[in-house]
Amino acid sequence: TPDRLQTVEQSLGPDARAKGLNFTCMSLADEGYSERLAKVAGTGFDNIIVIAASTQAIEEAAPYLATGGVMNVFAGLKRGTMALLDLTPVYQQNVRFIGHTASTIADLRLMLQQTEAGRLAPNQSVAAIGSLTAAQEGLRAVQQAQFPGKVVIFPQIKDFPLTPLSDLKEKLPPVYAKLKNGREWTVEAEQEFLELMLP
Repeated sequence: TPDRLQTVEQSLGPDARAKGLNFTCMSLADEGYSERLAKVAGTGFDNIIVIAASTQAIEEAAPYLATGGVMNVFAGLKRGTMALLDLTPVYQQNVRFIGHTASTIADLRLMLQQTEAGRLAPNQSVAAIGSLTAAQEGLRAVQQAQFPGKVVIFPQIKDFPLTPLSDLKEKLPPVYAKLKNGREWTVEAEQEFLELMLP
């Protein structure tokens, strides 16, 4: 949806550009989408990660793989789902299709090291928070893609409804004040939240 795309742009765009990356967000609904995508793709992408459980997304992204490129079908498609792909590039251009969501212990250690070193910012993915009483609603929200990010449930706090980070401005102003750019979860915001919400 446009809202989710805008959130991705606002959250990740500035940091990506600061690192010299060409960061572009596009939607199928954008005017001139195909032409813009072809221009950005150039000779193709080395890595494509499909994070939408959509065969259409897989089928439309595959032709944009560069020689030697890899597509990771990361989203949870139902067992037995079929996508129509031209596999000629597999043997002519050495492209690969993988489906990998699991992480090894070594992967988790690497992620932790990169987070501690400041190269990864997992807090950027937090979109809503709540207490254990909001867990069922949180699961439903994830299932329905209600938020443009992750739902974090704090089981140890007092009752607190499922709340988008933007709503903290009215519900918990001291926590909202510690968000980065008024929209990104931070360690400081979490410390303030726990101080206020622990029984």
